[in-house]
Amino acid sequence: MSHFRFTLRHMKRKVVGICLSLTLLQSPTPSLAADCQGAACIDVYTENGQLIIEGHKNTAPAPAPVPKRARVRSSIKPAPRPKTVKPRISVAPKRVAPHPVAPPVKAESLNDRLVRLVPAGDIAFAPATNAVAHIPVIFWSNLPEIFQTEVGVIGEVIDVSLRPSFLWSFGDGQFFLTTSVGAPYPRKDITHIYEKPGEYTLTLVATWGGTWARNGVSRTITGQIRKVSTKTIRINSAQSIFTG
Repeated sequence: MSHFRFTLRHMKRKVVGICLSLTLLQSPTPSLAADCQGAACIDVYTENGQLIIEGHKNTAPAPAPVPKRARVRSSIKPAPRPKTVKPRISVAPKRVAPHPVAPPVKAESLNDRLVRLVPAGDIAFAPATNAVAHIPVIFWSNLPEIFQTEVGVIGEVIDVSLRPSFLWSFGDGQFFLTTSVGAPYPRKDITHIYEKPGEYTLTLVATWGGTWARNGVSRTITGQIRKVSTKTIRINSAQSIFTG
């Protein structure tokens, strides 16, 4: 009984350590403020499991006009000049062509907010059927090793680059932390051996973090995006063969 309590306590410590390692592995340094260059400010962050790209025009207030100097009027009036009467000449009025009316100017957007979704992957394993206890099972995911996208916000081009890390839970109390998406046979990047037959629930936690760039200057994306996938695997008993 004491050995079972020690094993359970050791397993809980192992899970906490793996989850802490997962957080530190892809934890980006938060950006202190939005990137303001010229007349536009850009910020890229995560919110509710989504990637948010925001931009707004940097509309600074116009400088106050310089007051004009007051003119000093003289109290001395000049003597009036004699008026000369000019003969009136009648001139026909000129016809003025009407000015063309300019089309209305489309208002420029001062704020923009784009949302991008990170791909959600699926779990695959081999053999897909007839997996046997005490024999390694190969696991992988169809997620990309890097997610890149280019977006335009208020006239600015933003390059986003995200990379995932993976925490595998094999359903029997064993975990595996990696940055590899894995691959099918003959590669064996991610394998696991089940000691007992039965049905197990696989859980894959993909944590995305990365950077964004504007005008060649790269900055860290604030926050992370976590995607969870689950699947059931059936492990069969190994068939024993007796020879006489």
